[in-house]
Amino acid sequence: MNLHLADTTRQELLAEGRFMRFPGSGENNTFIRKASHIPWDKFEETLNFLEGGIYQKAGYFLEFLEERKIEKSNEQIAVIRFIKNEVLKILKHYSAKQVDLEIDRIYIVNDKIFERLDIDPVPGMSFSLRNIVMINTEEKLGNTALASVLAHELFHQFSFEKGLMTAKAADQEGPIIRERSGLSVVINNDVDNRYLKNLDEAITTELEFQVMKKVKNHDLFRGDYEIIKKEFDKDRAQEAVDLIYSIDENGDVLYLYSTPYREQRANLKKVINDIFEFNQDKFSTAEEIFDIFVKAYFDGNIIPITRLLKKTYGNRPIKEIIQEVGL
Repeated sequence: MNLHLADTTRQELLAEGRFMRFPGSGENNTFIRKASHIPWDKFEETLNFLEGGIYQKAGYFLEFLEERKIEKSNEQIAVIRFIKNEVLKILKHYSAKQVDLEIDRIYIVNDKIFERLDIDPVPGMSFSLRNIVMINTEEKLGNTALASVLAHELFHQFSFEKGLMTAKAADQEGPIIRERSGLSVVINNDVDNRYLKNLDEAITTELEFQVMKKVKNHDLFRGDYEIIKKEFDKDRAQEAVDLIYSIDENGDVLYLYSTPYREQRANLKKVINDIFEFNQDKFSTAEEIFDIFVKAYFDGNIIPITRLLKKTYGNRPIKEIIQEVGL
């Protein structure tokens, strides 16, 4: 299992490349390393070219989105601003590196976009290498659903990402091979084939929940919770932070569903409890262990996690432990 750069210092990391940067939002958390035989001037020239095109929204993908995006309503803009602000507060708490994303880089789209791009429709997607987030509103989303999906994707957007600029592609547009996505290690440039993918989604969802706890008493979402209370008994309505819903053009509820990744979150909780039980001489609370996971999510150094896993579950191949505990 190759965890390249997982245990390097920041100085060693920066010696191999740099983070992407854009006017308006500055440097993001996507690190691009160069293949050893690419000259630094060629590396910078190519990366500057890519960043310029991304910022100007050039190229087929971004031009396509610009042409077919759904204009945000004033209320949606208010929700986006509120959620982005709450996400950035959490980022500031956990991460020394502060990043941002301009609102015009958050796209409201529908299923037709996914069909044209030959991508299976999902509620939302983060494209860190293009510095954008897409939110799918095939069905009209209530504010709570928009908030939930947006928070989830913004955390993905702001988590540590890493790619390799290869010699073969140095003269081409889009020369980046994905290596890391949050806590997960990408195999063969296939984001659907990742080690620690379950852990990455569990942490993302737990952070999303921290944001969603803020929405319950906010004016933007109060109407949503009234609808939820109609659909569920009072006891279940108390769990409304774990529910998002969609409505049609008449305002009728189409469906209610719980936030996904329940199994992954349960696995994470068990792993953290196991680590705490086995290492009570080092930790006062399980929350301290969760903080280690979140710090790695943002700074990219997963070695503290792998060491804790080996100490708790035995000094054996980390891939074996990951599969066993469902991370």
